[in-house]
Amino acid sequence: MSGRKRPSVGSHAGSPPPEWFALLVGGCDGPFTLPELGEMVQVGSVTASTWVWRPGRREWAPAGEFAELGAWLGGASPTAPAPKPRRAWRRLAVGPGLAVGALMVATAALAGYVLTPRDIPPPAAAPPPLATAPPTAPSAVQLATRIDALRRHLDRLQTRVDDLGRARKEAWRDVADRLQADIVVVEQGLRRAGLRLEALLETEAPTGGPIVVMPPEGGPLDRLDAAIDRAAALEVAGERLPLEAPLEEGYRITSGFGARRDPIEGDWAMHRALDFGAAAGTEVRAPAPGRVLRAGPAGSYGNLVELDHGRGVRSRYAHLLEVRARAGTRVARGDLLGLVGSTGRSTGNHLHYEVLVDGRKIDPLLLVQFGEPGDR
Repeated sequence: MSGRKRPSVGSHAGSPPPEWFALLVGGCDGPFTLPELGEMVQVGSVTASTWVWRPGRREWAPAGEFAELGAWLGGASPTAPAPKPRRAWRRLAVGPGLAVGALMVATAALAGYVLTPRDIPPPAAAPPPLATAPPTAPSAVQLATRIDALRRHLDRLQTRVDDLGRARKEAWRDVADRLQADIVVVEQGLRRAGLRLEALLETEAPTGGPIVVMPPEGGPLDRLDAAIDRAAALEVAGERLPLEAPLEEGYRITSGFGARRDPIEGDWAMHRALDFGAAAGTEVRAPAPGRVLRAGPAGSYGNLVELDHGRGVRSRYAHLLEVRARAGTRVARGDLLGLVGSTGRSTGNHLHYEVLVDGRKIDPLLLVQFGEPGDR
């Protein structure tokens, strides 16, 4: 019993036969006589929770459950039972790691009684924890090997970072190139329609400035930023331009922009507008937001509505059967302006549609076609 004081019991002569076993530090120990076990209780080697076994009970139980040990556990010293003759015992000490099947033979010659390990089933107990060796410090060679492996890993990571950076720049450059190609198409279409981009792209904010032209030389991100700014400015300008037909459906173009024979006089004359033939009462709607400059009779135009879209861009809607807009008010895209008719100098129901830039009439068809999806 390592770690605890084992009482000196001397010879068993004149004492009752040993028949007690205790599960002490290091494994099962015994056999003991009842007085020996009592001495072990008194010195603290056996407590009420120590597992104890005796053949008469044929099971393991805490020492506190045995009446024979109760007095010692309670602090008293009971009278020992009458001694009986006993013969020599042979004990086989069992060290740590006792399990089922451990060999311990005790032979007693008292009344032919023989005790074997098969009579002592061990109690269920958790196995002792496995001892782990303390970590050892790596050698200088091991440290050098690990450092070299870490450096190689960092080099691979840096290579990946560099590759990702190059791929990102290539993606920026590709997006900038595609966006710039679209910007060129839009600007060419607006210029072909007779619009002045410089006036259209000027900012309305008093603290702003002109659009920044994309630099010919610069990083891919700078080129992309410039392209995005230019595209955003064109989008804002496009929201103010009449890029849609003022009639939604049920119309046809009966006369285009340019020279034609006058339908009343028969002589060649310039027709600086676009005529949409449609049934009387067809709704005429604003193709872009603006402020109503005029709304009512206007000589040969008949009933006329004129809108100011800003940046020098205006539009006119003539020969209306009825006017549904009021001068001085603002209209949004799609608001009702009037109904198709044949008022003023007209030979039939149609809408006379004009677009002016800085007072100069341009072909409205170029704007309508430019605003239709897929025609750019």
